[in-house]
Amino acid sequence: VELLKEMEIESNTDLSTVPVDFVEGIVTAINGNGQNLYKGMTVEDGTGAPNSGIFLYANAYNNAFEPGTKVKLSLADAVATSYNGLLQVTEGTLEKVSEGNQYTLAKFSADTVDFADYVGMYVTVVDAKCTSEVGTVWNDGASSNAYVDFTSNDGKVEFSAKTYKTSPWAKEIVGVKSVGNISGVVQVSKGDYSILPNKAEDVAAFANTDPEIKSVSETSVSWEGRETDAVVLKVTGDRLKGLTAGVDNAHWTVTVSGNDVTVTPNEMNLGDDKITAVLTINAIGGNSAEVALTHIPAEPLPEFTSGKYWIVAN
Repeated sequence: VELLKEMEIESNTDLSTVPVDFVEGIVTAINGNGQNLYKGMTVEDGTGAPNSGIFLYANAYNNAFEPGTKVKLSLADAVATSYNGLLQVTEGTLEKVSEGNQYTLAKFSADTVDFADYVGMYVTVVDAKCTSEVGTVWNDGASSNAYVDFTSNDGKVEFSAKTYKTSPWAKEIVGVKSVGNISGVVQVSKGDYSILPNKAEDVAAFANTDPEIKSVSETSVSWEGRETDAVVLKVTGDRLKGLTAGVDNAHWTVTVSGNDVTVTPNEMNLGDDKITAVLTINAIGGNSAEVALTHIPAEPLPEFTSGKYWIVAN
């Protein structure tokens, strides 16, 4: 790794001139089963020491080896490149040496090390803090990649966690737990340091445990002037532990039963103006959702003129 860092690595740099024939290392992280490295894997010497690992990125390496496998990379046909500051091997014969090897991952606080010494390595950052004050998704599934911002516990060192839309857990919510550990492969993107969490366990300290309303069956409800029928709204969500609801106009009564919220006008609207309100549904310990309510004025009744009328009963 130190030899490669001393070279001028650009696009498709031939490594056959490096004064060693091959390197051996232990696989510490892979992309297998839809994880977050996207055709990548890390190979390290197993000690977790600075500058002791490198990132390999190629179709040929995707899902080829399990963590703990010792591999041998021939440099005679190897090619490296630098992608946004991430030194990575993109070609080269890679052979299995042995399986089930023990290894140690680097573990440190962001304010005690230089991330540059761990680029391409799978690390655990301790005492990290998510800078978001509210929950946010790791990745909405639409972006090729997305970032969630973190700092060291003292707030002095900033870094981010990057996820690809192919990651199966990327659509989950990041909780706002104040401090926790987060693991991933160190890289540089747009001049800033970030890590690529590899699996859900890497971000478990920031998993959302808060109740969350996902949807309400209606976002707005209206009644005609003489209508006073009850309307039942169906609430769906994750980790719901109960609901409360209230409306900012006494014209309506609201009740809650399980995940059903029933709203009922107390009387007809026989006036000249619309009656409006906002119904707020709260997940206990979580977020809220709003529903707009409208009661339209009643149409005037037809006027009877003088004359004779008959009421006919069947």
